[in-house]
Amino acid sequence: MNRTQFPNKQPQPMPGNVRGALAKRNLMDAYRDRPQYQQDDYLKWIAQAFGPQAKQQRLDQMLDELEKGTLFKGEPYTPAEKVEPAKAAEEAKPAPAKAAKPAAKAEKPAAKPAAKKK
Repeated sequence: MNRTQFPNKQPQPMPGNVRGALAKRNLMDAYRDRPQYQQDDYLKWIAQAFGPQAKQQRLDQMLDELEKGTLFKGEPYTPAEKVEPAKAAEEAKPAPAKAAKPAAKAEKPAAKPAAKKK
């Protein structure tokens, strides 16, 4: 594998035109709600388009998909359910341990007397 294929795992910087378009349509929160890999993928996808018209088409597609909330680059996308912070903290707590009842000891049968040899 070529090292330049995956040069780093850092988030992509957001270009000003993308930031402005998200702010204009009030979609910045919808963008930030997406997983980090989708945010990065959108930015790389737009940046790799050839020519300003293609970049604008991809930007428009991203904005439309964020507005709908059910697509990612033309494919169906189901967002993860949001968990409220207080609820998440309750779910993270381990359940209280129940007092264990002592197990009843199984009684061993009495040893049989050894058979006498005649």
